[in-house]
Amino acid sequence: MHKIGILTDTTSDLNLEVQNNENIKIIPLQVIFNDGRTFRDKYDISYKDCMSSLDSYDTKTSLPVISEAIRAFDEFLEEGYTHIIVMTISQNLSGTYNMVKTVSEEYKDKLVISNIDTKSVAYGIGHVVAQTAKMAKKGIDFETLNQYATDSFKNQQINFAVETLKYLQKGGRISRISGTIGEALDIKPIINMTEEGRLVPVDKVRGRKKSILKIEEITRNIAQKHDIDKIYIAHGDRMEDAQRLKDRIRDITEKEVDIVDLGTLVSVHAGPGVLGTICIWS
Repeated sequence: MHKIGILTDTTSDLNLEVQNNENIKIIPLQVIFNDGRTFRDKYDISYKDCMSSLDSYDTKTSLPVISEAIRAFDEFLEEGYTHIIVMTISQNLSGTYNMVKTVSEEYKDKLVISNIDTKSVAYGIGHVVAQTAKMAKKGIDFETLNQYATDSFKNQQINFAVETLKYLQKGGRISRISGTIGEALDIKPIINMTEEGRLVPVDKVRGRKKSILKIEEITRNIAQKHDIDKIYIAHGDRMEDAQRLKDRIRDITEKEVDIVDLGTLVSVHAGPGVLGTICIWS
């Protein structure tokens, strides 16, 4: 009898408490301050604490340390798991996928491991991890679960509105001149997760209100093309904006629209106040 576990990382934006009751283990990316301090995302530092230190300590993120992946696989073995599905942040956003895949090679004689390049982030990963874990607990076989997860990452689209250009400029994703002019003109970029698993600016509007309306427009267009299973509204400490967006789009699907907190990684690179939708379809 197979016992199937799921390994993900903190960019999935799942609550760490799911590890207490589910067949899921979550390894933390690192949050690094320029004064030399390093924290384990979610375990040692909260989203709010990270955001409040973003400017003071020139905050960056990095992939998990190898020992975290080793610990997770060892725990799976100790708990009697035989098969593991790994779903971490897109390899085009972080070295996490390659690191975990390298570590998993050391366990190939003890565990059957599938490493999926999600080409996703945030609850685009979290949703699939949670659903796959539930299916595993119901006795669905490994091959079916693996195929379900692989297909699910192809059947989703993520779009974010960025509140400020400051952090995209700081990270080198736009030039200093473009950033300065954009801030003066109140330009708000719209960021899309591409099929290759990259976060790239695809549009821009002037003003926060128009950026939220643009996310609504994009979400409605997605719903016209696909049979939507789930919509998440992800936000970086902007609950009022998230609720306002939910009220505007709740008519486009009979399925529940959930509001979820956006985690550290996207917010460190795009800044606080990010707001967007994660659309998932069959």
